Amino acid sequence: MNTTRMFELALGFLLTTVCGGLLGFIFQRRHARYQWLRSRWEKELESAQAVFEEVSRLLDRRLYRARQLLWAVGKSSEQVDAKLSAYREVVTEWNENINRMLALLAMSFGDEQRASLDSQIGAEFVAVGRLLEGLVRGESSRTAEGVSSRLDALGGRVYGFNVRLLEIIREKHSRLHD
Repeated sequence: MNTTRMFELALGFLLTTVCGGLLGFIFQRRHARYQWLRSRWEKELESAQAVFEEVSRLLDRRLYRARQLLWAVGKSSEQVDAKLSAYREVVTEWNENINRMLALLAMSFGDEQRASLDSQIGAEFVAVGRLLEGLVRGESSRTAEGVSSRLDALGGRVYGFNVRLLEIIREKHSRLHD
Protein backbone atom coordinates (compact mmCIF):
# COMPACT_ATOMS: atom_id res chain seq x y z
CA MET A 1 0.00 0.00 0.00
CA ASN A 2 2.85 2.29 0.76
CA THR A 3 4.32 1.67 -2.66
CA THR A 4 1.01 2.38 -4.34
CA ARG A 5 0.65 5.58 -2.41
CA MET A 6 4.19 6.63 -3.39
CA PHE A 7 3.44 5.79 -7.02
CA GLU A 8 0.24 7.88 -6.95
CA LEU A 9 2.10 10.74 -5.31
CA ALA A 10 4.90 10.57 -7.88
CA LEU A 11 2.40 10.32 -10.72
CA GLY A 12 0.41 13.28 -9.33
CA PHE A 13 3.57 15.31 -8.95
CA LEU A 14 4.70 14.41 -12.46
CA LEU A 15 1.32 15.22 -14.03
CA THR A 16 1.02 18.47 -12.06
CA THR A 17 4.52 19.52 -13.05
CA VAL A 18 4.12 18.58 -16.71
CA CYS A 19 0.58 19.93 -17.06
CA GLY A 20 1.40 23.06 -15.06
CA GLY A 21 4.55 23.64 -17.07
CA LEU A 22 2.67 23.07 -20.32
CA LEU A 23 -0.14 25.40 -19.32
CA GLY A 24 2.39 28.00 -18.18
CA PHE A 25 4.21 27.69 -21.49
CA ILE A 26 0.98 28.02 -23.49
CA PHE A 27 -0.18 31.08 -21.53
CA GLN A 28 3.25 32.67 -21.70
CA ARG A 29 3.40 32.22 -25.49
CA ARG A 30 -0.12 33.56 -25.81
CA HIS A 31 0.76 36.63 -23.74
CA ALA A 32 3.99 37.17 -25.68
CA ARG A 33 2.03 37.04 -28.95
CA TYR A 34 -0.51 39.51 -27.58
CA GLN A 35 2.30 41.87 -26.52
CA TRP A 36 3.91 41.56 -29.95
CA LEU A 37 0.59 42.31 -31.69
CA ARG A 38 -0.10 45.22 -29.35
CA SER A 39 3.36 46.64 -30.08
CA ARG A 40 2.71 46.26 -33.82
CA TRP A 41 -0.69 47.97 -33.53
CA GLU A 42 0.86 50.82 -31.56
CA LYS A 43 3.47 51.29 -34.29
CA GLU A 44 0.77 51.26 -36.96
CA LEU A 45 -1.18 53.86 -34.98
CA GLU A 46 1.90 56.06 -34.61
CA SER A 47 2.59 55.68 -38.32
CA ALA A 48 -1.00 56.64 -39.20
CA GLN A 49 -0.74 59.71 -36.99
CA ALA A 50 2.52 60.74 -38.67
CA VAL A 51 0.97 60.27 -42.14
CA PHE A 52 -2.04 62.33 -41.09
CA GLU A 53 0.14 65.14 -39.79
CA GLU A 54 2.27 65.25 -42.94
CA VAL A 55 -0.62 65.12 -45.39
CA SER A 56 -2.77 67.54 -43.40
CA ARG A 57 0.06 70.04 -43.03
CA LEU A 58 0.80 69.98 -46.75
CA LEU A 59 -2.89 70.32 -47.67
CA ASP A 60 -3.23 73.31 -45.36
CA ARG A 61 -0.07 74.94 -46.69
CA ARG A 62 -1.18 74.54 -50.28
CA LEU A 63 -4.62 75.93 -49.50
CA TYR A 64 -3.23 78.88 -47.55
CA ARG A 65 -0.64 79.74 -50.19
CA ALA A 66 -3.39 79.69 -52.82
CA ARG A 67 -5.43 82.09 -50.69
CA GLN A 68 -2.43 84.36 -50.19
CA LEU A 69 -1.89 84.47 -53.93
CA LEU A 70 -5.55 85.29 -54.50
CA TRP A 71 -5.40 88.08 -51.91
CA ALA A 72 -2.36 89.54 -53.71
CA VAL A 73 -4.23 89.85 -57.03
CA GLY A 74 -4.56 93.54 -57.89
CA LYS A 75 -1.65 94.56 -55.68
CA SER A 76 1.86 95.45 -56.80
CA SER A 77 3.60 93.06 -59.17
CA GLU A 78 6.32 92.45 -56.54
CA GLN A 79 3.72 91.27 -54.03
CA VAL A 80 2.03 89.07 -56.63
CA ASP A 81 5.37 87.63 -57.75
CA ALA A 82 6.37 86.83 -54.15
CA LYS A 83 3.06 85.10 -53.44
CA LEU A 84 3.15 83.29 -56.81
CA SER A 85 6.65 82.04 -56.02
CA ALA A 86 5.55 80.80 -52.56
CA TYR A 87 2.50 79.13 -54.12
CA ARG A 88 4.58 77.41 -56.78
CA GLU A 89 7.03 76.26 -54.11
CA VAL A 90 4.31 74.39 -52.21
CA VAL A 91 2.88 72.99 -55.46
CA THR A 92 6.35 71.67 -56.31
CA GLU A 93 6.64 70.09 -52.86
CA TRP A 94 3.18 68.56 -53.36
CA ASN A 95 4.10 67.16 -56.78
CA GLU A 96 7.41 65.78 -55.53
CA ASN A 97 5.66 63.86 -52.74
CA ILE A 98 2.25 62.96 -54.15
CA ASN A 99 2.91 59.30 -54.97
CA ARG A 100 4.56 58.69 -51.62
CA MET A 101 1.68 60.40 -49.81
CA LEU A 102 -0.89 58.39 -51.77
CA ALA A 103 0.90 55.13 -50.95
CA LEU A 104 1.17 56.06 -47.27
CA LEU A 105 -2.52 56.99 -47.17
CA ALA A 106 -3.48 53.67 -48.77
CA MET A 107 -1.37 51.73 -46.26
CA SER A 108 -2.49 53.65 -43.18
CA PHE A 109 -6.08 54.59 -44.04
CA GLY A 110 -7.18 52.47 -46.98
CA ASP A 111 -7.83 52.93 -50.68
CA GLU A 112 -10.96 55.01 -50.12
CA GLN A 113 -9.00 57.79 -48.42
CA ARG A 114 -6.20 57.57 -50.98
CA ALA A 115 -8.74 57.92 -53.80
CA SER A 116 -10.43 60.80 -52.02
CA LEU A 117 -7.19 62.74 -51.89
CA ASP A 118 -6.15 61.83 -55.40
CA SER A 119 -9.31 62.11 -57.46
CA GLN A 120 -11.37 64.59 -55.46
CA ILE A 121 -9.22 66.95 -53.41
CA GLY A 122 -6.15 66.74 -55.62
CA ALA A 123 -8.19 67.24 -58.78
CA GLU A 124 -9.89 70.28 -57.26
CA PHE A 125 -6.53 71.73 -56.23
CA VAL A 126 -5.37 71.40 -59.84
CA ALA A 127 -8.54 73.03 -61.21
CA VAL A 128 -8.45 75.90 -58.71
CA GLY A 129 -4.72 76.34 -59.31
CA ARG A 130 -5.29 76.76 -63.03
CA LEU A 131 -8.02 79.32 -62.41
CA LEU A 132 -5.84 81.15 -59.91
CA GLU A 133 -2.81 81.33 -62.16
CA GLY A 134 -5.01 82.44 -65.07
CA LEU A 135 -6.46 85.15 -62.84
CA VAL A 136 -2.97 86.28 -61.84
CA ARG A 137 -1.90 86.45 -65.50
CA GLY A 138 -5.12 88.23 -66.45
CA GLU A 139 -6.16 85.37 -68.74
CA SER A 140 -9.13 84.12 -66.76
CA SER A 141 -12.74 85.12 -67.18
CA ARG A 142 -13.26 84.15 -63.54
CA THR A 143 -13.46 86.81 -60.88
CA ALA A 144 -11.49 86.77 -57.67
CA GLU A 145 -14.78 86.11 -55.83
CA GLY A 146 -15.43 83.05 -57.97
CA VAL A 147 -11.99 81.64 -57.26
CA SER A 148 -12.38 82.54 -53.60
CA SER A 149 -15.62 80.58 -53.34
CA ARG A 150 -13.94 77.56 -54.97
CA LEU A 151 -11.09 77.85 -52.46
CA ASP A 152 -13.60 78.04 -49.60
CA ALA A 153 -15.36 74.92 -50.88
CA LEU A 154 -11.99 73.19 -51.24
CA GLY A 155 -11.13 74.24 -47.69
CA GLY A 156 -14.32 72.53 -46.53
CA ARG A 157 -13.36 69.36 -48.37
CA VAL A 158 -9.88 69.42 -46.85
CA TYR A 159 -11.40 69.90 -43.41
CA GLY A 160 -13.78 66.98 -43.96
CA PHE A 161 -10.92 64.82 -45.20
CA ASN A 162 -8.84 65.67 -42.11
CA VAL A 163 -11.79 64.87 -39.82
CA ARG A 164 -12.27 61.50 -41.53
CA LEU A 165 -8.60 60.60 -41.08
CA LEU A 166 -8.79 61.56 -37.41
CA GLU A 167 -11.92 59.40 -37.00
CA ILE A 168 -10.02 56.45 -38.45
CA ILE A 169 -7.13 57.11 -36.06
CA ARG A 170 -9.57 57.29 -33.13
CA GLU A 171 -11.14 53.98 -34.22
CA LYS A 172 -7.70 52.37 -34.38
CA HIS A 173 -6.87 53.81 -30.97
CA SER A 174 -10.07 52.52 -29.39
CA ARG A 175 -9.51 49.03 -30.87
CA LEU A 176 -6.04 49.06 -29.39
CA HIS A 177 -7.34 49.82 -25.91
CA ASP A 178 -10.32 47.46 -25.95
